[in-house]
Amino acid sequence: MTRAPGLEGEIAAANAAFAAAFERQDATALAHLYTEGGCLLPAHRDALEGRPAIEAFWRELMESGMRRLQLELVEVDSIGESAYEVGRYTLEDERGTADEGKVLVIWKREGGQWRLHRAIWNTRRPAS
Repeated sequence: MTRAPGLEGEIAAANAAFAAAFERQDATALAHLYTEGGCLLPAHRDALEGRPAIEAFWRELMESGMRRLQLELVEVDSIGESAYEVGRYTLEDERGTADEGKVLVIWKREGGQWRLHRAIWNTRRPAS
């Protein structure tokens, strides 16, 4: 898989900030890591556009008992002021691993920092 060394460090740092905000249970901070017109594409739901909808999604997930999110960067490359990331995630509740899977993110540079612009993920666990 492709790795862009300088960009890789910047996206890894953005992912670390995302995971830290999740662990603090701070849905508002998570929403501000997205662009103003950011969009989530979660499974089994309509697309969620804009920071208010993104914040509500993450708050709902946290209120369901999710406590920790681990992100692993697999591939990253830039396209001008945008970048794409392929990665893996592990989501944990108080009992341990609740879900794990793959993630695809389109990042945009806004105000000198990389922000999530489009994000989609899917579980690698079998359907129940």
